[in-house]
Amino acid sequence: MKISTEKRDFLKCISSGLAVLVDCSMLSEEIYVTQEDEIEVFIKNNLLDGSSFSEEKFDALMDTIDDTTLEELLQFFDDRDMGLHNAYHESCITGGNAYFMAGIEQNELFTFSDLIVL
Repeated sequence: MKISTEKRDFLKCISSGLAVLVDCSMLSEEIYVTQEDEIEVFIKNNLLDGSSFSEEKFDALMDTIDDTTLEELLQFFDDRDMGLHNAYHESCITGGNAYFMAGIEQNELFTFSDLIVL
């Protein structure tokens, strides 16, 4: 499924919240030490700065990552209860796509998968 530029830009807006979730859960540290599958290898090689999740790398990746890999990456976070809703609230963003923000606030968009199929 094609993931629009608007959705990719919104993901950049909430990358700080995703970083909080990944780092505070110690998932970034676990992936840094041991990778259990291809997506964890991808995360280590493309999204970690040492053992910390890098917002800057995530944001830059949103401009180049193919749709299939992005869907797999976002599903990985959904599966670990680090989905859209949680990342949004941890990010404390003040700007961004009002439509997506309203959907999250009204619990119509809860997971990254919800955003993708929208």
